[in-house]
Amino acid sequence: MPPSFGGSPSRPGAWTSERSDARPSKRLALALEGVRLATMKRCTACGGGVRRVSEAAELRIGPRVFVGELEAMQCDACGETFTSGPAGEALELAAARWLAEHGFTTGEEIRFMRKAAGLRAVDLAELLDVSPEAVSHWETGKHQAGHGTLATIAALVLDVLEGSTATRNRLRALWKPSELAMVRLDVKGGGPWRSE
Repeated sequence: MPPSFGGSPSRPGAWTSERSDARPSKRLALALEGVRLATMKRCTACGGGVRRVSEAAELRIGPRVFVGELEAMQCDACGETFTSGPAGEALELAAARWLAEHGFTTGEEIRFMRKAAGLRAVDLAELLDVSPEAVSHWETGKHQAGHGTLATIAALVLDVLEGSTATRNRLRALWKPSELAMVRLDVKGGGPWRSE
């Protein structure tokens, strides 16, 4: 049985083919889990020897099913398969990138993408200048989010995947526009243009 992934993107835990409920919330725990898997010599269920295998995994988000192959360790004696938190995280981040690039509309997808962006509902509401209730309504399917909202959430996720905060910074700048009456721009050399 392939492991199935759920919960919060970028925060999976020790995934096994039998259990998917252990999700530490700290990146350190993810790193340690990856180290434990890489150095695993014996099955934690029966004590048998283990070997490296490729494990099929599914990630369900709303109406979509994402399928991937994860590096895993399998017990030769009992057949138990173990995958690491970082492997599950990689599958979730790949799914988030696909949704950001190809579109998403359901409440489950919106919730997944918000979590992939590392935002609480109240934080997303603040960035988008809507009420937290509006975010809740999108995520529960009571109301549809507009295309601009979905594009902004996608941009937030892509920024996270690329290690950027550009979209967040632009959204925050809308809250506190500069009060400068005169702005000196450097336009020599044809661009890119910078302000001083």
